[in-house]
Amino acid sequence: MSRSGIRYLCSVVLFVFPFPGFNQNIPSTTCQNSNFITGTFQNWNGCWGNFNYPCLTAGFDSTSTYPVHRIISNITALDPNTLNNLFEVLPGETHSARLGHDNGNLSGAQLRYTIVVNALPYNFKYFYAIVLDNPAHVPQQQPSFTIDIRDASGNIVDPVHGYHYYGAQSGLPGWQTCTVSGQSITWLNWTSDSVDLSSFFGQTITATFTSKDCALGGHHGYAYINTYCISPVNREWTGAVNNQWNNPLNWNPAGVPTSIDLVTIPSTAAVMPQISNSGMSINELHIGDGATITILPGIHLTVNGNIVIDAP
Repeated sequence: MSRSGIRYLCSVVLFVFPFPGFNQNIPSTTCQNSNFITGTFQNWNGCWGNFNYPCLTAGFDSTSTYPVHRIISNITALDPNTLNNLFEVLPGETHSARLGHDNGNLSGAQLRYTIVVNALPYNFKYFYAIVLDNPAHVPQQQPSFTIDIRDASGNIVDPVHGYHYYGAQSGLPGWQTCTVSGQSITWLNWTSDSVDLSSFFGQTITATFTSKDCALGGHHGYAYINTYCISPVNREWTGAVNNQWNNPLNWNPAGVPTSIDLVTIPSTAAVMPQISNSGMSINELHIGDGATITILPGIHLTVNGNIVIDAP
């Protein structure tokens, strides 16, 4: 069912992200373009097909009338099938991918990212938002979205955090329901999960995302995606822009330190860092001779490992 030109009425509105660019603790990624930062599908694999075989044709369907692989670059874009209550780009990011479309023509599609676990610890974090028609078919015929993370032998790496199946149905916790010309739509705002891949050091892991329309035709299923590989990074403070710790451009390499990063504050920095946001956490901290960190009242910095302060 095409949604073009149709006005929407939502029975429930829960506005999770109040404005574009709201940063929901978006991490840096050590995997090239896993978060679509280039505005392309570089380093991703794609395919498309139908409900029963969503990976019949290899490649990306990005230019057809109803493309099932799209990069969304407008951070203010709102999904019309949610009465404009869902940001199409993950708030805090510059791009997201949409998998599937809203035409409901029996399509199925996949996106896959291959991860080489080359550091310890190593986590894979993924954000997603889902929009599904809910035509009340039998469960196995409903539109759906699946997240599937497997090792090289085809085993799911974690049954709790490495696999999610969402089929359209009413009453799911955290989901919202809209009515469109008598047709029910159920949708999930941006959410996230992560899987610890540290026990797979030296191995190759594949994350597969699959969207499906319904099995009978006429009802859509699609999702928005961003992913992140999180492994230790040695980050040095430069203060190139200002004194704000959480400005990624103040660090080399660029990116706000995470709970597994190793942080160095040299005395040669342009300005010394100030922490004014709660929830900052790093792995280790090295403060050079003469360097300082200012932590505002009521704010905490968590250091999970060692703290080294050079003596004069």
